[in-house]
Amino acid sequence: MIKLITLYPTPSDADHFRSYFVNKHLPLCRLIPGLNNAHYSLSPQVVEGLDRWFCLFEAEFIDRASLNAALSTPQAHAAASDIVNYSPKTPTSLIYTPQPV
Repeated sequence: MIKLITLYPTPSDADHFRSYFVNKHLPLCRLIPGLNNAHYSLSPQVVEGLDRWFCLFEAEFIDRASLNAALSTPQAHAAASDIVNYSPKTPTSLIYTPQPV
């Protein structure tokens, strides 16, 4: 399994972000081929330090090849292009393979 996590900074218009993200952006994400599972939170809490993040989105794929294939699809490009419609601040994305503890 491999995951893509995107962290969104606090927007100036939180209500617009919430509404657009849930009602318009997430439906685009659901169309991405190979997406096994996805989760989001509009209220992540920072354990220590400043409250820097407003939203967290996590997408799960079978493996790196599946993720790479998914990211090259028109559906993924549409979802990525849509980010500017609700988040004028650039999000941070990370790709990682979870390891057992």
